[in-house]
Order: sequence, then structure tokens, then C-alpha cells
Amino acid sequence: MLNVYFGNDTVKVRQKAFDYVDKEKDEASLVLIDADNYEAGILEVAAGGVSLFGSKYFYVLDNWSVNPSAYEELIKHLGQLSESEHTFVVVEGSMLAPEKKKFEKHANKLEEYKSEATNSFNSFSLADAFTKRDRKLLWLLWNEALLSGNSGEELAGILWWQIKTLRLAQVGDSAASVGLKDFPFTKAKRALGNFKSGELEKLSRDLLTLIHESRLGKFELPLALERWILKI
Repeated sequence: MLNVYFGNDTVKVRQKAFDYVDKEKDEASLVLIDADNYEAGILEVAAGGVSLFGSKYFYVLDNWSVNPSAYEELIKHLGQLSESEHTFVVVEGSMLAPEKKKFEKHANKLEEYKSEATNSFNSFSLADAFTKRDRKLLWLLWNEALLSGNSGEELAGILWWQIKTLRLAQVGDSAASVGLKDFPFTKAKRALGNFKSGELEKLSRDLLTLIHESRLGKFELPLALERWILKI
């Protein structure tokens, strides 16, 4: 089975995907595969895998479009994914009409979530660059987001949400224990290795201070956050 969630309202896209996975997977095993841990041939193996003792898998393919090789393989195997006994959940940002048609032919469910904003910036990429500690990419994406019309408050909210998720994953033994969905919890757990002890607490404290002081008129938030990003 193949289900696809996409659109420029990336927060809602992910929330709907999280909700679907948590509601439907029951005892199935969750496997998160993002663009970074993609390996050639992985989809063919996953889709064709025979369940042992009735075991089923939920594969979440997160933002594969940022990796051309991964996305090419995804498009190539859409038919096989839709016919698999396992469930594949694709999570993406905005898609152009030709891309939507490719998924429409095979998806059991295709849900698009649009925000009122007219820009097409994919905020997934901003959060992912932060978790990778890729300062240069984060800075480039930050400026792209501002040029696309996103506000400093909106982008600060994305970064704050990501830090909060990482900190919850840091102290939790399971997604349920800290009130997270399995999907973001698994991804955050894997990213914790990019941060030293105490770093997330400091980043969280500094970011919150910047947001509050900007609201008091002490400085412009976009410029202050850009300086914060360059120190990560």
C-alpha cells in the first residue's frame, strides 16, 4: 500500500502523516528512511519482502526529493510499493502537477495540505539542516526562506519545534513516554548523536531568549537569528 502526504504546509503534512502511522500501524514495525540513509535498491527489497509470522512493516519515506537518486528510485517503484503487503508512507513538500500525476496513478491515498502563504519553501529542509549541524546549508536555507516570504517568527517556530522534539527524544525511552509520535521520535533519536551533552539545552535557552527580546523591540528577529545560526 502507498499513501502520500505533501504540500507547502509542511507542519500539517507531517502531522497528518504522523497521525496516520500511529493510528494504522498497530503492531507493525516502523522503519523511517530519509534521504540521508537511502541506499540503492532499498525499495525493491522492502516492497518485495515476505512477512515472517505475519509481521508487517510501515516504511516512512521522508523528503526523498532532496536526494535525486533516491527520488528517481521512488518514482520508478511506485507501482511495486502500491502492491506491496507492507505500507509505504511518502512525506514531501510541494509538488508540481506532473509529479502529482505520477503518484496519483498508484497511491491509495494522496493528501495535499496548503498554507495561505504563496511561497513554496520546504521547511522540512530547514529543520533537517539544523539536526545535521550543517551550518552552511542552514544559513543558505534560512536566507532562501526569508526571500520566499517567510517571517522570522515563523521560521524561529520551526527551529524551536525541532529543538523541543530533540530534547524530548533525549530524555524519553519511547515515543509514548514523552508524548511524541513514533515517526518524529525515531528521527530525533537518530539525530542526537550530532549534539554534545548540554548543547541542546543551551541552544533552546538562547533561541527562546532571542524570540522574547525581539518581541520587546530590542532588535530585529531575522538578523539576530541569522547570527545565532552562524554560531551553531
